[in-house]
Amino acid sequence: MVTVPVEQPGQSLARSPLADRSVRPAALRTAAALLVLSTLPFLLLGGAAAGAPMRRWLPYTGPWPRVHTGQTGYRVLGACLLLLAVGYLWFAAQGYRRRLWARTAVVTLTAIYDVTLVLVLLADQPRAGWLITGAAVVLCSLAAVVWAYQPEVDRYFADEDGHAH
Repeated sequence: MVTVPVEQPGQSLARSPLADRSVRPAALRTAAALLVLSTLPFLLLGGAAAGAPMRRWLPYTGPWPRVHTGQTGYRVLGACLLLLAVGYLWFAAQGYRRRLWARTAVVTLTAIYDVTLVLVLLADQPRAGWLITGAAVVLCSLAAVVWAYQPEVDRYFADEDGHAH
């Protein structure tokens, strides 16, 4: 026997509590967009350092702090940046797919990455472009964490019995 939920007067089925369980909350969509946005500089810098010749991008970025000036040092750092950024995006995608463990991993990685980014930026001579980019990355990632832990997202992650996935 199949039961069909009866629509209450004045409430469409699309707005019913049953329909809301499968729709990702706006806060979670916003958090995912902010996480992707905060990862873009690392993807771009990592890709440039790993793949492009140093002479093409070094005049724009300047030497990176504590990196050997040879091409190999930049390629290794670029590959590491790419690996970390892709891993971060993978955890973010898993969190978007309702994996509670991934949401926790994203928060942990955000804290580690933001502190590391601030320390690296403060270790180098101050440059306005780097500081603004770093501040934007930190603000986007912290805002994403705040959005990802809104009550509506917590309800989305909870199943019918009130237990988390």
